Amino acid sequence: MVDTNERTVLRGLARQVDELGHLPVMERRRELWRAHNDLERVRPLIAVFPEGSWNELLPEESLVCKNEEARSIERDLRSRLYYHTGICDDAVIERTFKVRKLIDGLPGGTIDLWVDWGVPLRRTESSASKGAYSFDPVIHTMEDVKKIRTPVLRYREKETLEQLERMQDLLGDILDVRLCGVDYVAFHIMYYYTHMRGLEQMLYDLYDEPELFHAIVDRLEQGYHSIVDQCEELGLFERNDNGTYQSTGGFGYTSTLIPPDFDPAHVRPSDLWACAEAQEMAPVSPDQTEEFCMQAERRLLRRFGRNGYACCEPVQDKLPYIRQIHALRRISVSPFADIEACARQLKDEYIFSWKCSPFLVCGPVFDEDEIRAYFRKYLPVLKEHGCHVEMILADTHTCHGEPERFLRWTALAREAIAEVYGCKAD
Repeated sequence: MVDTNERTVLRGLARQVDELGHLPVMERRRELWRAHNDLERVRPLIAVFPEGSWNELLPEESLVCKNEEARSIERDLRSRLYYHTGICDDAVIERTFKVRKLIDGLPGGTIDLWVDWGVPLRRTESSASKGAYSFDPVIHTMEDVKKIRTPVLRYREKETLEQLERMQDLLGDILDVRLCGVDYVAFHIMYYYTHMRGLEQMLYDLYDEPELFHAIVDRLEQGYHSIVDQCEELGLFERNDNGTYQSTGGFGYTSTLIPPDFDPAHVRPSDLWACAEAQEMAPVSPDQTEEFCMQAERRLLRRFGRNGYACCEPVQDKLPYIRQIHALRRISVSPFADIEACARQLKDEYIFSWKCSPFLVCGPVFDEDEIRAYFRKYLPVLKEHGCHVEMILADTHTCHGEPERFLRWTALAREAIAEVYGCKAD
């Protein structure tokens, strides 16, 4: 339980968030993202996601609260405040405080990396801090595929409403405390496949066990379809044409997703953004990626109103297949991709979600001239091809104890946008 002192701290932070949320710049940013997602012509937008560096920007020892629930809330509120002073990208600081519906079968309350498929996803962790883990396969034979079970979702309404009541009492007179259902939908077929079979084994399976490969993917696809059906039937979906994080970078603001017949009491898949990715298939040919994975992903995404695709995998050679995705809007172009080849193919038809190299921020040396040269190399190419650009900084696992790197990176990005596009980027 949140004690009296923690309550005072959290309410003070909430008031600061409330003040920021009412600033005129937040509405201007909202409109920029809306226009950007609607494929109207605006300057490149900047979105920074510190991810692994948050423990350097907001160290655990800097938190005042002691109770774990209170610390979680404090971390959320302080991160919003940090965006305004320590990052200064184009993110909108919203006044909404979400209380997620508690859903058995979806431990995170979203369709993402925490789906319970009925089999343990075992792995061996690295001894190094933030090191890579290795897979410990659990599916070995065709008979084992039967172990993969679709979760039966159950909304724990009583517990959820109790939590909502507590948060409304704590913050409801300051922030917009809101009950939130499933507002993020991401299909990670290959993530689960490699956890169940192993990454190297997945590559062998393409040739040695194609029937097993298809059987596992089919099982996961049908399971995902069932999860979507259950979410709709149970009324768990939440509209996400707002500041909700979408795909693997960017936000959901748009004016063209919600149809005239929209019923807020019954949000359908067709009213939502969704996404998929297949990073583990990066070394696999376009044709095999299409045969073994992407067809299933397209069938899943066909149910949704706006879609994004890809994460860290290079996409230039797979774009002919990717572009067949229904209602495709946002495509991730990673540091491993051929930027010019992607720009030439995507042009002004999609959002070019440019995942800028995180190494320039999380490498041992922060070199501003190198960052300027990087932006000057690629931004003119994107402008030449008419791309709708968002500059995403993510996967920054460390900033080497120099949090100011994020603020400087954003300033350099704005400087480059002004230089290349001839417009203010503030």
